[in-house]
Amino acid sequence: MSQTYQMDVFLKNVDARKVGDVSKLAGEEWPFGEWNHDQPEGQDEKLIDLNSCGTGSLAGGETEDEFADRLALAVWAANGGFCEVEVFSTYMEDLPQDTHKRGRGDFKR
Repeated sequence: MSQTYQMDVFLKNVDARKVGDVSKLAGEEWPFGEWNHDQPEGQDEKLIDLNSCGTGSLAGGETEDEFADRLALAVWAANGGFCEVEVFSTYMEDLPQDTHKRGRGDFKR
């Protein structure tokens, strides 16, 4: 049974020469959208931060932690070494929901 998730990924200190490889390999692990690039002030110019998000399905009983491990291994391989990998996962099939109804009393106020 597959479960739908939105995965937001933040990669810090990626080798700037490997951005294309990193985004390509990460995209083979999850259907990420466009990648955003950031060069924080004071950061080594040879390093860059990347982030993206995408919605897809975890299948075969894979957990969110297992996905994060799988993604990190692909990113590290493409980067040729360590960079920080942070994944925020949102289970899309059972989101919290709030209802905000306004009635005649609200209108009169």
